[in-house]
Amino acid sequence: MKKYFFALLALPSLVLADDTLSGADTAWILVATALVMLMTPAGLALFYGGLTRSKNVINTVSMSLGAFAVGTLVWVLVGYSIAFGDGDLIGTGKILLSGIGSETLKGSIPELLFVAFQGTFAAIVSLPKNSTT
Repeated sequence: MKKYFFALLALPSLVLADDTLSGADTAWILVATALVMLMTPAGLALFYGGLTRSKNVINTVSMSLGAFAVGTLVWVLVGYSIAFGDGDLIGTGKILLSGIGSETLKGSIPELLFVAFQGTFAAIVSLPKNSTT
């Protein structure tokens, strides 16, 4: 049993080495992206709304949703290019998602899905923090 344990540790590297489209990986990242997108704008907006006085709840929720929208837009316009671009100047290779189509892959998932998945985490960082002062 012990000799198979180390062989199982090498199994993910064998699976990840393939650059072909994987339906299972795509489905999992779609589910994970949907869950994070449900958690981020709705869950955090309600959380921050619960921390404020009742007269300020609508303002707090709208600010959270607005910040999520702005964060998503900035991610698509320049953020992905800065983080994952391969241009000459600080990631300008994929500005405005240029060169990314429906057939381009990032590992074993479509690159547009990878953009959406990473964008959910970039947008959650842009949400305003509740101040108690």
